[in-house]
Amino acid sequence: SREDMQSILDQKEEEVSKAYSRNVDLDCDVDKNEFYDYEDAVIKCNIKNTGNVYLKDLNVCYRYCKEINLGIGREEEIEFVVDEESGKQDILLKASNIDVSKIENVEFNVLDKPLINVINIKSPSEVSFADNFEVEFELEKASESVPKDVNVDFIQNSFTKSWQIKELFGSRKFVVKLNGKSLKAGRNDFNVLINYKDGNDNDYESSASLNIGLVNVTLLQKVQIAFLQFNQSLVNMSVQTAIVLIAGIGVVFILVVWFVFRKKK
Repeated sequence: SREDMQSILDQKEEEVSKAYSRNVDLDCDVDKNEFYDYEDAVIKCNIKNTGNVYLKDLNVCYRYCKEINLGIGREEEIEFVVDEESGKQDILLKASNIDVSKIENVEFNVLDKPLINVINIKSPSEVSFADNFEVEFELEKASESVPKDVNVDFIQNSFTKSWQIKELFGSRKFVVKLNGKSLKAGRNDFNVLINYKDGNDNDYESSASLNIGLVNVTLLQKVQIAFLQFNQSLVNMSVQTAIVLIAGIGVVFILVVWFVFRKKK
C-alpha cells in the first residue's frame, strides 16, 4: 500500500541520516517460505557490528522488540516466532538505537486451512416410480490453500457413487442421474460427503444433505422396489457376508429336509 511504501522510504532516510548504520549488517530470514497458519515458523536475524563503536541498547524489532548490546566485531542471532494472518506477507524488521537504524524485509506465504463447501444443490422434492431425474451439486473451494486428495461420496440408501480429485483448484460441478425405481417409498435421504487433506496430510471433512420423496407408489411397485433393493444389497455384499449368508441358507435347507423326512417316518 501507499502507507507501507512511505514507511519504508522514511526508514531508509533514517538509516542514511544515522551514519553508523553502514557499519551494521542485518540479515533476516524465515525457516519456512510457505506454511499453514496452524504451524510454527521462526524468523532468524543475524546482526553484526562491523565498525569500531560499541552499540548499546540496540533494539531489534518485529511485532515486539528485543534489546541487545553489540560489541565491536561481534555478531548475534535473534529469533522471533511468526505471528501473521494467512496470505502473502512482506515483513519489515528493524534494528535501531540512537546511532543506528537498519531495516530488513522477509517474505513468506501463510496458508489457511483448506475448506470445501457444497453449494448449489438442485433436486426435485418429489418423484414417481417411473421418473428419471438428476441431482446436481457443486464443490466450492472456499480457501486460498488447495485441498488435496479429495474424495467425493454421493450416498443414497445402499447406493454410493464416488469421485476422486487430486487437487481442487476451483469450483467443480457434479450431476448424478437417478430414477424413481432406485428409491424407497416415502422420504429418501441423500448425503454428500467430502474428505480431503492439506499439504501435511491432515484430514478434513465437509458434508451436505437433501431428501426426495417417492410418491404415488402402487403395491406392485413396492414389490419391485423390495426386489431391486435386495438385489442391490447382494451386489454390495462383501465376500465374508456372502459366505455367512450362503452358510445360513445351507443350514436352513438341511433343517427343512431333515424335518420333511422326519415327518414321513
